[in-house]
Amino acid sequence: MGFVRMQGGRATFDGQRKGAHMLDHFRPSSKLFDPKIKHKLLISTVGILGVLAFLAKCCHNYGSVSVACYYFGPYLVVNGWLVLYTWLHHSDPNVPHFGADEWTWVKGALCTIDRPYGIFDWFHHDIGSTHVVHHLFSNMPFYHAGEATTHVKLFLAPKGLYNYDATPIPSAAWRVASKCQYVDGLDGVQYYKAMPRKVK
Repeated sequence: MGFVRMQGGRATFDGQRKGAHMLDHFRPSSKLFDPKIKHKLLISTVGILGVLAFLAKCCHNYGSVSVACYYFGPYLVVNGWLVLYTWLHHSDPNVPHFGADEWTWVKGALCTIDRPYGIFDWFHHDIGSTHVVHHLFSNMPFYHAGEATTHVKLFLAPKGLYNYDATPIPSAAWRVASKCQYVDGLDGVQYYKAMPRKVK
């Protein structure tokens, strides 16, 4: 199975600049993804449309308030948490973004941050505090991730390649939101920057 490189919407699947292309995750013809996986995009989009149709039928049968309470409320909480979790693992002013000329699989894998999430580490099998290992060894069972993190940390930390941040989650979220708003370009090594503030 070949490795498909993702560009995050800044460039097409083959590394070309976005230009006039509309890049999205729903159309099989989107240039965000390699044409070899068009069938997977089609299946995904049909699945999403099927769920939306099912929810519309539930709204018709049981009422939109019931669907809002039993589906959309929990959906917003779960997805809000997952977005926060993912965002904080992959965004930090000190974590670089690599252009095609600098990027390697290992560099990309090391661009994540281990963060302690308190009791939520237990709920999520320590994926928060063992995320670097998860990037390096994604097939490893979660029950070995803690032990592996100990060894990976001993190897990577002296080289400055291990990212750990114990900042409380609300403070970390504020720092990332206020300092990680854009990168300058697609080439070389880029770091997040904050939008300039207007001086009154």
